[in-house]
Order: sequence, then structure tokens, then C-alpha cells
Amino acid sequence: MQRRNSGNSTYPEFVLVLHLLTDPIFMALAPATLIPVTAIIASFWYKAHRDSLEASLKHDMLQRGMSADDIVSVLQARGGKFRDARPPSRAADERVQAGGWRN
Repeated sequence: MQRRNSGNSTYPEFVLVLHLLTDPIFMALAPATLIPVTAIIASFWYKAHRDSLEASLKHDMLQRGMSADDIVSVLQARGGKFRDARPPSRAADERVQAGGWRN
């Protein structure tokens, strides 16, 4: 069995890495690519985690026997954005009929 010496610079992998790290084009494009990709992945992870927590909260409130109106009022009082599942026109019509949009 032949043992590799990690200090030897004749390995093709080491030469490739050394070449990439000294290439100015690679050094300019690597961060310009990795930073946006990392931000996009983090954004999707955050949204998925937030939605998971919201679903868990709703499930817990249903298990406690809270009504749908109670759940809506808790979510609205929480201060976060409450996503109304109804189409926007129907929700707006109900708010106007209820007197919710008075100037």
C-alpha cells in the first residue's frame, strides 16, 4: 500500500486548488456566486421554519379546542402578518360591509 504525503505538491488536487486560489477571476466570481446562493437558501429555510412553527401553533390551538375565530384573533394579535386564506376581493368586501374601512 502506497502512502500519500500530504506535503507533496505534485498531487493534481493540490495543484488544482492552488491554481484556483491564485486565479483572480475565480477569486472574484466565487464570493459573487456563493453570497447570493447562501442568501437564497437561508431565505427559503427561514420561511419553511416560520411556516412550520405557525402550523404547529395552529395545531396546538386546535388540540386545546379553540374555535377558528379564536385562532384568527390570536394570530392577528401576535403582531405577525396573518395570511388570509380567502380571496382578496371577498375579504375586502366583508371588511367594508363590517365597517372596517372607515376614513
